[in-house]
Amino acid sequence: MRITAAVSWPGLPEPRLEQLEQEEPRAGEMRVRIVAVGICHTDLHEHPGRHSPQPIVLGHEGAGVVEAVGAGVRGFAVGDHVILSGSSCGTCPSCLAGRPTYCDLAMPLSFGGKRLDGSTALSCDDGAIHSHFFGQSSFATHAIVPERTAVKVDKDVPLELLAPLGCGVITGAGAVIEALKVKAGDSIVVLGVGGVGLSAVMAARLVGAKHIVAVDLNRARLDLALELGATEAIAADTPDLAQAIRAVTGRGVTFSFNTTTVPAVHTVALECLAMNGTAGFVAAPRGEWAPAMFPMLAGGRQLRGILGGDANPRTFLPMLIAYWRQGRFPFDRLITPYTFDEIGRAFRDCEAGTVIKPVLKVSDL
Repeated sequence: MRITAAVSWPGLPEPRLEQLEQEEPRAGEMRVRIVAVGICHTDLHEHPGRHSPQPIVLGHEGAGVVEAVGAGVRGFAVGDHVILSGSSCGTCPSCLAGRPTYCDLAMPLSFGGKRLDGSTALSCDDGAIHSHFFGQSSFATHAIVPERTAVKVDKDVPLELLAPLGCGVITGAGAVIEALKVKAGDSIVVLGVGGVGLSAVMAARLVGAKHIVAVDLNRARLDLALELGATEAIAADTPDLAQAIRAVTGRGVTFSFNTTTVPAVHTVALECLAMNGTAGFVAAPRGEWAPAMFPMLAGGRQLRGILGGDANPRTFLPMLIAYWRQGRFPFDRLITPYTFDEIGRAFRDCEAGTVIKPVLKVSDL
């Protein structure tokens, strides 16, 4: 069938809307009409072709309505509302243990730009267009997705609000609740309060953390962090930032959560920890960086990489929606809406940091 999709081509400043041909869903796949899709920094980083082949349709925070199901699909039917999250194989030890973000095939399934058999679902007059980015390629009016990529949701929740849950929100909230397992009375600093960081702030408040320290250069984002649950806010350019964070409790924080790629911030994330503290991070530092090993050893501290919040989307996302219904997890406050044809402006605004979570409205229900 003919669809409209935003294609990332080499040399283009942002994805370009084009008419493409899309295959019918194969066995184990579904066709989802995209209602809304969030833009994540991973999309910005991949648009130039950092890991994925080009040309490609990106997008991995889709939400929409099931329009067709392939052979063997169970648990979904035409008309179901779904959130799309990361793809996974379902059979490796990590998947069987309910940890699909650490699937043995996570990299090819997310960044390979094709199915594991080498085929793509999209084409144009000039040839194949890479698809299946994070199992979705949801910068499009329709996406062909593996069954495991979709999470069914109730039809009374607006799909245009749910799109960011699939990556940015689950990464921040899951990091606090699932990966770091922050508990009531604990202390945590969140370094960088964009969409992922603010989701972590809300989750830390949800679990009852005593000290929730927000750090950023953007004063408006720090103010929002305080509204969403942070107990303290510190400007990232504060002299001796690590000591300023440690002073909040007098001995350092139990957890740090770093959403940035700045090497100096990775250093601060370790230096601000109390004894036996854990530094979680979701993005690798740019350029050369190495942790100071002796302080880690002497303090029993840990450095912990986190993908997708360590969370299983099929159980974690419905939980976040339930918290949202209760007014305890207001992730909708992060969203700025755009129309699909405004994708270029949304990319630029996201890159400039003038919005927290841009969401493209692709179609109506």
